[in-house]
Amino acid sequence: MLGYNAALCRACIDELVEQLLRVPALMAELTTTRAGLGRSGPASGGRPSEPPLPIRVAGRDRLLGASAVQRLETTVIGWARVLAEELGVTPAVGIAYLVQLTQDRRRLPGSTVRPDAAALATPVTAVEQAAVWLAHHRRELAQHEAVRELARDIRDVVAELGRAIWPAERQYLGLCATLYDTGAEEVACGQELRAAAGEAYTYCRRCRARYDVAALKAEVVRGVDDRLYKIDDLLRILTVLGPPVSRTTLYRWARDRRLEPRGWQHTDEYGTRITDHRIGAGDAQVYRLGDARKLAAKDDEHEGGSAA
Repeated sequence: MLGYNAALCRACIDELVEQLLRVPALMAELTTTRAGLGRSGPASGGRPSEPPLPIRVAGRDRLLGASAVQRLETTVIGWARVLAEELGVTPAVGIAYLVQLTQDRRRLPGSTVRPDAAALATPVTAVEQAAVWLAHHRRELAQHEAVRELARDIRDVVAELGRAIWPAERQYLGLCATLYDTGAEEVACGQELRAAAGEAYTYCRRCRARYDVAALKAEVVRGVDDRLYKIDDLLRILTVLGPPVSRTTLYRWARDRRLEPRGWQHTDEYGTRITDHRIGAGDAQVYRLGDARKLAAKDDEHEGGSAA
């Protein structure tokens, strides 16, 4: 039932809406991955000796991510029906404006490249539209008495779908910088680069350019060490860039002031920005990634293992 006050903080509602709006992009990426473009290349030098399979499978006769998609459909469509019934409306699934809104979301946040042709040619699904419809009812979601359960369910299914598309061992290493001539100008390929643990080289899945994984990691680190992140974001980034640390360790460093806060993250109708003082109750402290990495490396060296 709808209540009178928000049951989640503003930042948590922001995260819920962001997760819902990611669904179309994730589904488009899954289409690309199922088309055999999910791996960047072999672990050693040279081009693949065989073309990729038309689809990747997880178990006998099952499409990659099938269980994740089924759970996503059950969760998102189920919650859309619950909210629609309580509002006395019908979700606008199939209506032109919602279809267009959903199509517009088939681009991962921050990406400069549109999804592959196969993904673009696939009609938007009911679950994608339901997710976007839910995201455009922010106030109603914030006031719903079960919004905590909804936020947990959505976070879990979106994470599960992400794991199906990008297994944990495949790390994000930036965008392909290979230039090609469009006839009017030279533009960068821009495709995401990823590599599995232990791979010395990775290949752009769009243009097949080869990259040294160690060099890519070093470049990524140089580009983000001075950026400021919340604790949860630091945790995810350190898992990829290393050295990995536990949530408990990060909070202990922050509590003991070993990890000094560098400001506050504030979100309002004008967007998200870093400030030197707290503006709203939902603002979270942010920390420099390089500071956390230095602490993690020191602890790892001292203990002879993980900082976790």
